[in-house]
Amino acid sequence: MIKYDLRYLINILVTILLCLTSTYSNAQVGLVVPDIPTKKTNSADNSKEKASSIELKVVKKGVAQSRNLLGRTASTIGLGLDSLFGSPDKDQPNESAITLSSGFKFDESGSATQINGVNFQADLPATSSKLQLLIRVDDQNDLQDQKEDDSSDPDNGKTETPPSASFESRVLEANKAGIFVRYIYKAPDSPWQTTFDNGLQFATSSLAVEPVSYLRVGQTIQVGSWYFRPVPGVYWTESSGFGAGIALHTFKPIDQVTSLQHTTSINYLLDSRNTHYQHGWQLVKVFSQDLRATYNITFYTTDEAENLIDEAQISATLRRRIDGDWLFFSVTPADTLSAEDDYEGNMSITFQLEAKFGTQY
Repeated sequence: MIKYDLRYLINILVTILLCLTSTYSNAQVGLVVPDIPTKKTNSADNSKEKASSIELKVVKKGVAQSRNLLGRTASTIGLGLDSLFGSPDKDQPNESAITLSSGFKFDESGSATQINGVNFQADLPATSSKLQLLIRVDDQNDLQDQKEDDSSDPDNGKTETPPSASFESRVLEANKAGIFVRYIYKAPDSPWQTTFDNGLQFATSSLAVEPVSYLRVGQTIQVGSWYFRPVPGVYWTESSGFGAGIALHTFKPIDQVTSLQHTTSINYLLDSRNTHYQHGWQLVKVFSQDLRATYNITFYTTDEAENLIDEAQISATLRRRIDGDWLFFSVTPADTLSAEDDYEGNMSITFQLEAKFGTQY
C-alpha cells in the first residue's frame, strides 16, 4: 500500500504554482539580474564544465532525434493509409500525429493510479478533406485497488470540456481504447456542421470489443461578446444501447488572458429509460503560450437520483509547456463530492506528462 500525506503534496503544488507565476512575472517585466562576480577557476574545473556542456548537448540532440523520428513515423503511417484510397501529394507534409501521455493520480484514500495513454490521429487528405482516422489506447492501471479512472485528452480548443465532465466518458465509457473513423461535413450555405464517429472501442484489460457510433450536429452563434454552440446528437453502443441528447456550450472572453466557458447537457438512454443531466463552468487563464490555468466545477445527476445533485467535481489544472509545441506537464488537484458518501469529498492530485509527435510539432 502506498502511503503519503496529501496535505504535503498540496503544499508542494502551491510552491510550484508560486515558482511558475514568479517566472511568468519576471519574463513580463524584463527582470534584469545584476552580474555576480565569480571566482577564477583552474583548468581542471574548466575541463569538467566543458565535458558537462558536451554531455548536455548530446542528450538534447538525442531527444530531438527521437522526437523527429516519431513525428516522421506518424506522417509516414498517415501517408500510407491515405495511399490506400487515393493518390496523396507526397510533397505536402502529412499532419498525422501521435500523442503519448503518462502520469499518476494520488487520492485521499491512499491509492495511486497510473494513467497512460496513446492516441494516433491520421491525416487523410487524398481520401477526403473531411475524413479522419482516430486511434486511442488509454491504459489506466490502479496500483492498489485496480480501480478505473478517467484519463486526460489532448486540448480541444476554446469550447473544450475536461474528460471527467464528459457525458460519453461517464455513461458510454467513451474513454476506452478504440479505432474510429470521423467524417465532418458542412454544406457551403449552412451554418450547421455534422460530425459522424463510427468505430470500435475496447477495454485494455479484457479486450472485449464493441461497436460505437456518434452523430452530432452543431453551429456557433454570437450574441454580443458571448458565443453559443448548441449540439444535438444521437449515439449507440452495444453495451448502453441507443441514446439522444443535446448540449449547449457557451464561451465568453473576459480579458486578454481570461475566458469563461459553460456546458449544460441533457441525455436520455432509451434502453434504461434514464435521463442524465450535467452542468459545468470552466474559467481559463492563458498567461502566455507556455503557461495556462483552468478551473472547473461540474454537477451531475439523473432522474433516478434521490438528491438534487448526485455528484459534484471541483478541480484546477496548471499546464506548462516544457519544450516547443510538443512537450507539456500538468498538475491537477481535485475534489469529488457524491451523495453516496454524504458529500464528504475525496481529494486527489494528478501529475501528467504529455508529448505530441508529428511534422507540425
